Amino acid sequence: MSATDKRATKGGGTRKSAARQSSGRIEALAVLPVFMKLRGRRVVVTGGDAPSAWKAELASAAGARVTVFAETMSEEMEALAARPARDGFGSVELMRRPWSLADVSNAALLIGDAATDGEAWALKCAGQAAGVPVNVIDKPQWCEFQFSTIVNRSPVVIAISTDGAAPIVGQAVRQRVEAVLGPALGAWAKLAQRIRPLVNKRLAMGPERRAFWQSFAKRVFSAPPPVGVETDLADAIEAIRSEKPAAKILLIGAGPLSGLQTDGLTLGAIAALQSADRILHSAEMPAAVLELARREAERDALSSADPEYLVAAVAQWADEGEAVAVLLPGDPGGQWPELVEALSDYADENGLLLETPPAIADTEARG
Repeated sequence: MSATDKRATKGGGTRKSAARQSSGRIEALAVLPVFMKLRGRRVVVTGGDAPSAWKAELASAAGARVTVFAETMSEEMEALAARPARDGFGSVELMRRPWSLADVSNAALLIGDAATDGEAWALKCAGQAAGVPVNVIDKPQWCEFQFSTIVNRSPVVIAISTDGAAPIVGQAVRQRVEAVLGPALGAWAKLAQRIRPLVNKRLAMGPERRAFWQSFAKRVFSAPPPVGVETDLADAIEAIRSEKPAAKILLIGAGPLSGLQTDGLTLGAIAALQSADRILHSAEMPAAVLELARREAERDALSSADPEYLVAAVAQWADEGEAVAVLLPGDPGGQWPELVEALSDYADENGLLLETPPAIADTEARG
């Protein structure tokens, strides 16, 4: 029996029982963030005032054919309708009359301005009768969908919602996000769209494609794509294809498990966590930390911090070519040298990579 098998079967357990399945991958959501394709589809707006014009402009920006029903149109709405439908924007048609139930038929969305709850109720009933989702402007209790605060680096679009509780907070979050994202992000995202067919053709699904996109993602917050970058990326694709990414072990420290629960992670730790296929984590790891991982990454809660046990748990999945993360409080790379040594020995024996990103120590992480 090999050293790996001895570790994996120590205590009489099977290899797949070294870790237990952890809880869900996400906490409860107030709303479900979804992104709707509207290009070429019809959106109905009832109301001609400035707030209605902004909603109509958003739908037009997504490529929708917008029809506005109102007897009186604001200057903003008139200007919007006069703008040519080009550069990705859809047309805006003004119908200078009240809306009717028949007008809602075959619409993708119904967006309405209502002065009273009675008008809001009529809009909601019309939408339900036609099977069309309804938004009543500034009346969240009548809405079936909401508009978010938007950060636009199209094709990268970030939506921020407070579920109507505090729109000013959403604006503050947007300001922070805008400050972090560089103006070149949209250009990099468009480049990703262009090169994706080559990636899908040349690289196998799984570790190969993920290795390419993780390398690509490191560049998107820098300067705009340089001349000749597509040739460089094509060369990188061929290099990955010929060299086959090695399976790896990631020893990640979550920092002190206190405060906001995620503020102890370094950027390197977050990047490593998001590259893992499977995450073996301490039982006390907060859900907020686990949510930073990729949604498709499997999560298993560990029942012990013993190095031999942890190596056995890692061996279950690393042997199958997965990128396995061991996520522990504090800075395990600096605080638990015997664990680093055990994982390093296992990695050397099996031709794996061991990565230990920088972490913040926690004096209470060990007894």
